[in-house]
Amino acid sequence: MPTHFGVFKEPKGILKVILIALSLLAWSVAVGHTTVNTDYKDSFFDGKGRFFVFVCVFLWLAEMGILAVYVFLKDNLVNLPFNYWLAELIFSVVWAFLAILSAGLWASRINDIPSGADADTKGWEFAIAMGFLTSFVLLANCYYLYKEARDSPKGFGFGGSGGSRTTTTTTTTGATNVMPDEATVTV
Repeated sequence: MPTHFGVFKEPKGILKVILIALSLLAWSVAVGHTTVNTDYKDSFFDGKGRFFVFVCVFLWLAEMGILAVYVFLKDNLVNLPFNYWLAELIFSVVWAFLAILSAGLWASRINDIPSGADADTKGWEFAIAMGFLTSFVLLANCYYLYKEARDSPKGFGFGGSGGSRTTTTTTTTGATNVMPDEATVTV
C-alpha cells in the first residue's frame, strides 16, 4: 500500500494538521478547565458547552480520518463513483457552520457571568477563541476543496463528466482560440 506523505506539502494537508491541532486544543481546554467555584462550572458547562465540545471532538476525529485517507488511500479517491472533493467540501461547509455556531453560542454564556463572580473563565475564553479560529480555518479549507472539486474530471456532479469549461488561448499569430479544457494547442 503506497503512502502519500507529500500531502503535508500541499495546502489541504497543512490545513488538516492545523484543524486537528485547533479542534484538539478547543475541546481539551474546554473540558479540562476548572474554576475556583466548581458549582459555577457546572452551570456554565451546560448544553451549549456540551454542543461546543461535541462539534470540536467530532471535527477532530473526522479530520484525522480524512488525513489518514489522504496519506494511505489517495490513489483510491479517483476511482470512487462520486466526486470525493465535492463531498468533502459539503462536509466542511456544514462543519464550519456548526463550529462557528457552537463557539458563538458558548461565547454568549460569557456575558451571563456576573462581574463580581468568583470564576476564572480565561481557559473557556481560550477554548472559544480556538473554536472560532477552527471555523475560519475550515472556511479556508473549503476554498481549496472547491478548487479540487472544480478541477476534478467529474466536475461538480456526482458521477457525471466534468463541466463544460473552456480555455481561451492566444497563438503566436495573435488569433484567439476557444476550446475545451482537454484539448491541446501546438504552436
